[in-house]
Amino acid sequence: MRFSRFSPFLYKGIYSLFLAAMASVALHAQNQQLEDSLLLQLRLAPDDTSRLNQLGKLVQMHLWADAEKALVYAFQADSLAQETGIPEEMARTKNYIGMCYYTGGKTEKAIEYYLLSLEQYEALHDTLYIGILYNNIAAGYQLREKHDETLDYYRKALSFFEQKKDLLWAANVTNNIANVYFFEGNLMKARDHYQRAYERFVELKDTTAQAYALKNMCNIYIKWRELPKAIDMAKQALALIDPAFDPRTVAGLKRSLGEAYLLQGKHARAKACLDEALSQSRTYLAREEEKAALETLSLYYETTGDHRRALEVYKAFASVKDSIFNQAKDQAMLEMLTRYETEKKDREISLLSTEKEINTLRLQQAQRQKAFFAIGALLLAAVASSLFFLYRLKQKTTRELQQKNRVIAANLAEKETLLKEIHHRVKNNLQIVSSLLRLQARHVDDAAAQEALREGQSRIRSMSLIHQNLYQEDNLIGVNVRDYLSKLTESLFYSYNIKPGKVHLQLDIDELVLDVDTLIPLGLIINELLTNALKYAFPGERCGDVNLKLKAVGPQLLLEIGDNGVGITAEAGRQNTFGRQLVHTFAQKLSAEWNIESQEQDGTQVRMLIPKQKRA
Repeated sequence: MRFSRFSPFLYKGIYSLFLAAMASVALHAQNQQLEDSLLLQLRLAPDDTSRLNQLGKLVQMHLWADAEKALVYAFQADSLAQETGIPEEMARTKNYIGMCYYTGGKTEKAIEYYLLSLEQYEALHDTLYIGILYNNIAAGYQLREKHDETLDYYRKALSFFEQKKDLLWAANVTNNIANVYFFEGNLMKARDHYQRAYERFVELKDTTAQAYALKNMCNIYIKWRELPKAIDMAKQALALIDPAFDPRTVAGLKRSLGEAYLLQGKHARAKACLDEALSQSRTYLAREEEKAALETLSLYYETTGDHRRALEVYKAFASVKDSIFNQAKDQAMLEMLTRYETEKKDREISLLSTEKEINTLRLQQAQRQKAFFAIGALLLAAVASSLFFLYRLKQKTTRELQQKNRVIAANLAEKETLLKEIHHRVKNNLQIVSSLLRLQARHVDDAAAQEALREGQSRIRSMSLIHQNLYQEDNLIGVNVRDYLSKLTESLFYSYNIKPGKVHLQLDIDELVLDVDTLIPLGLIINELLTNALKYAFPGERCGDVNLKLKAVGPQLLLEIGDNGVGITAEAGRQNTFGRQLVHTFAQKLSAEWNIESQEQDGTQVRMLIPKQKRA
């Protein structure tokens, strides 16, 4: 059984569910740049309402091309709506989820969420969305081929839209009613309703909706064997619709063209169209379109005499058909719809009974008023006493809780102060060690020893900066890496007296906060590699660039340090220096993989991949 694009919630849903601003999104549904832009707007959104709006755009963007991704965004929107507690948003996001399940081929789950959304909209007395959900439930009945129930719900939906004077939704539901007549075999009545809907879409200048109506009429003319007219309509529809917006409808149109060409005996054209329809429907997980394409393709092979291939394709068609719909799903949908109808009738009966009871009580109240007044006074006194007791008890509990909170807060503040003091003292002790090394260097004549002492002083300074950041910031267990590396590189340039303009440093550091156990070895590695670049890459008057990059790649960190200096000679590359041993030791501590690429006069690049680091 095939459905048009309008069956689950109609093209109108794009307007009413996501607002008119969504039109530009639909035209670029496959544009990764646009998705990145929406995700950025989501992160920068100032409030929950704006975030819900951006999530709605992301749902609509993927709805027909990637239902699973759309469902992820729909559940995110629903979770956020639950947090806001706004009834309208909670109802709307339930409908989002139902729409995603429908386009993903899980109709029984779609019906479940449609009913949840309908109950909430009925409580809000939102007639527009009640009409939309009636339309969606009708689609559920239509899957079960319960045409009377389907028409009943579609007509209920149509009455709501006509009351609201919503011309586009009214036209959409008219198109859906035509679908029912089509599946009943009443083609003349179906054609009249399709034509009426198409004319309204033309008036409203809605080219996408025009394409859907033309597609449906095309299938009628194929049934009537008016094949040139059917082919012309299919081509008109393809010219109107954007494949990126709705690849499923394009697949359906290609299938219709394939069937028409097959009936004309144009087998090559038919095969090309059917292959394209099958490929596109499988690419976008459009199960209904895949089923229809396989059914027609089986007919093609049978017509051309390839009976073995026809049987293979028909088996694939039967498998897809079974996966879309089976008796268990049918029963589940029937139970959900029946339960909704029963509960609705029970509420109506309960309301009538309540009104009758109220009238009876009003008559009795006049006779019993005096007695009730006395009893009420006694009850009021008892309630007042109970409330006063509860109030005093609550006051006592609140005071005790506040006292405990003050004690906890004081203890926490004391521990934070102590921890900051520890970091402060560690930093001071490291500075003392650094100063001792500097004094020692002044009394050493050997240049190599002086250089070793200065390098040791630089390494200690790299650790001192970490503890300085810890006691100066509110976060006592983590350090902002970007700030830390800025200070570290500035210190190194100062220590090695790098003149302005000689070495240009380029930093590309993600906004990361790392714990001390990770940052100390990482800082020493960076200190060592930058020190080597500043000391050896640009001898004499040579100038150049040094690049430092630290990026988060999933759970891993990517460190790259490079220069365009003189590079490392083959002889120097074979030497196992203390600096290289230091880098190797700390890389092992971080379980990191690293390598050096260098050619003489062509610079040096060091790349290190650090797995699964703890972030504060």
